[in-house]
Amino acid sequence: MQPQPQIIGEPAAQHIVFPEGAIFIEKPSSAPMIIGVLMVIAGLFGVLSGAWGLMIATDTIAFLMN
Repeated sequence: MQPQPQIIGEPAAQHIVFPEGAIFIEKPSSAPMIIGVLMVIAGLFGVLSGAWGLMIATDTIAFLMN
């Protein structure tokens, strides 16, 4: 009796033919969310620096008026 051949590992992938008009769904990118968070942080820094500038300006004006 002849020994039977054995397959070790994974078989080769078959070529898959998709029908015309097939829609491939990919995982959405997380880049817009990351950019949005960075823009919110930058906006907060802008608001805080503007408020700081107004406080410094009023202190400077009060100092110059005396």
